[in-house]
Amino acid sequence: MILVVSALAAWRLWPTGPVVAESGNPLADTDARLAMGRYDEAMQMLDAAIGTEPDRVDLKLKRIEVLFVLGDAGRLRAAVAEHESELRNSGKWDWIEQLQQKLDSRAVSLLPQADEHLAYGQFAQAAELISSAVAAEPRRTDLKMKLFEVYFIAGDNQNFEAAARRWQRELSEAGEWDKIRIMGTQLDPANELFR
Repeated sequence: MILVVSALAAWRLWPTGPVVAESGNPLADTDARLAMGRYDEAMQMLDAAIGTEPDRVDLKLKRIEVLFVLGDAGRLRAAVAEHESELRNSGKWDWIEQLQQKLDSRAVSLLPQADEHLAYGQFAQAAELISSAVAAEPRRTDLKMKLFEVYFIAGDNQNFEAAARRWQRELSEAGEWDKIRIMGTQLDPANELFR
């Protein structure tokens, strides 16, 4: 009995996914997390490393690369603006401008990437990816509908309802409100918004 309880306690404390050993090299550690789809951890690690070593331009360039992978146009632009003089002197300014241009034009290619995150149950990453795309292209109804799909599959009532309230008029005019109402009713049958 004690052995079973100890095993259950250890199982509950075990981290999700493979354990990543810290190498002491924030760039290598970031790449390891990116390879496993742990984007939030990668960003946290880079932010901490930049806080510790604010003069390292290579860390700032890696952060811009991660923001590009995430499709977060707003945060990418903010990071570039914050460190513009350093980045211009890094010899990588053309690369940064190309990333910004690609990010502006790639919202459509984010949909299959979001589908991949959904397939692996990575709902937060899928939502973050599509939210970034919506922020970059706020008039695209297809991106908003994809975000609703992510919230619906994840069972995220709170974000689903908040988005529905924010975009109800726009989605009604686009002829999409009935779909939102059906999904909303399945998530929260008692919610008056979806009746």
